[in-house]
Order: sequence, then C-alpha cells, then structure tokens
Amino acid sequence: MPYREVNGIKLHLQEIGRGRPIVLTHGLLGDNLCSWFFTAAPAFSVNRRVILHDLRGHGMSDRVPTGFDLETLVEDLHSLLETLCPDEPVDLGGTSYGGLISLKYAIKYPSRARGLVMIDPPLPPKTLAEIQSLRDSSLWELWMALPSNIRRSLSGSPRRVKRFVDEVRFLAEESTLVHDLCSEPALDEEELRSVACPVLLLTGSKSPCHQDSLRLAGLMPHARLETLEGGHDLLHECTKQVTQRMEEFFNGR
Repeated sequence: MPYREVNGIKLHLQEIGRGRPIVLTHGLLGDNLCSWFFTAAPAFSVNRRVILHDLRGHGMSDRVPTGFDLETLVEDLHSLLETLCPDEPVDLGGTSYGGLISLKYAIKYPSRARGLVMIDPPLPPKTLAEIQSLRDSSLWELWMALPSNIRRSLSGSPRRVKRFVDEVRFLAEESTLVHDLCSEPALDEEELRSVACPVLLLTGSKSPCHQDSLRLAGLMPHARLETLEGGHDLLHECTKQVTQRMEEFFNGR
C-alpha cells in the first residue's frame, strides 16, 4: 500500500485520477479515507487528481498515541502535500473535523489553498461533556453509526473488523485524542476573516453543528453556505447532493 513518511510517522494515502489536485480529509474516531473513496472521490477523479489520506492513528496510518491537536494535524497534511505536489495550489475538502483541519491549513498556508469545502465542521472549544458521548458509546453503537457501505466493505474481512474495533478502542482510551479535542482553543476571528480563497460550507439542517457553520459563514468574507436536509454525516446521508455541489464549486472557477 502507498505510504509517505511525515513528521516521523507513516501516513497511508490513495490517489485516483489526473489533473489539478483535490485533497480530501476525513473526520476523527472510526472514520478513514474510505468515507471519501466510496462516496464523492470517484466522481471528482474523472478530471481531477484526488488525494486521500488516513489521519494519524486512523485507518492504515501509523497508530500513534499523540498529536491530535489541530496544529499537528495541519502540519501532517502540509508535509504530505510538500511531498506529493510541492508549491502547487490545491482544492481542499473536509468532512466533520476534516473540514476544520482543511480550514486551518488554508489559514496557515494561504498560497496553497485554491478553494475550500467544509462539510458540517465542529468548532472548538469543546467541553468534555460534549465529547464524552464518544467515549461512552459502545463499540457496537460506533459500528452501527458507520455508513452501511463502509460496514459492508469491512464485514467481508474479520481482520478488518478487528482492526476497526482495536483502532476505536485505542483512540478513545489510550491516545490523547479526547484530551486534545478538549484543549483546542477557539478559532481566531481575525484569522477567519482573512481567509482569501472561495469557501463552500455545507451543513445539515438537523445537525448539532449547524450553528457552527452559520457562525463561520458570517465571519468569512468569501464563504457561501448551503443547508441540506440531513444531520451531521451529510457525506453519506446526501452523497449525490454533496458530490454535485462540490463538483460545481471546484470546477466552476
């Protein structure tokens, strides 16, 4: 499998298609690049180079116990892109916490961000009470919360199921992920106002993060907000609509 070493760890990645690069980032805890691979990524790859990667501790990347703060995750992404497409502007897309990572990347490396799509990003700071539900959920509940196509892809292999269970238990109980999420400070409003690239915000009408997207849209001068009928996991709940809106956004400039 393809890997790149960044910041002393190995990140698993997949690339499909050719053309200007689109970099897609998944969310935390139980998520991985498959969320994009089995939904929107194939459509984008018809005329674009699509880069997918597993975040540290997730999927097939190294299972490391620390470094889940935004600063480290953004530097992981930057180091990865420096090896794959140095000095080339990229379009960024992220779902859930992956949207937040993409946003912080665009803030820190504005010359590298051509456009940005965020799907229902959760804004820090988060309290332990808000995150505790992740730790309190049983493995069965986390398994059933996975999209059905992801569960089907895993179910054919007991080894993959075991890896998923081990990964979630490790991240929730043995890593600093929960601590890092609780320690993440609020985003700087001046930095948000400075985002120069075009931004598309997709949010679910029934999502607990809906208000976060409204706030972001009000602060970023080049942001457009669209609300879809759904919850937080729009990438799987509304795959067709999300894919279509992202294609129009990325290809329309």
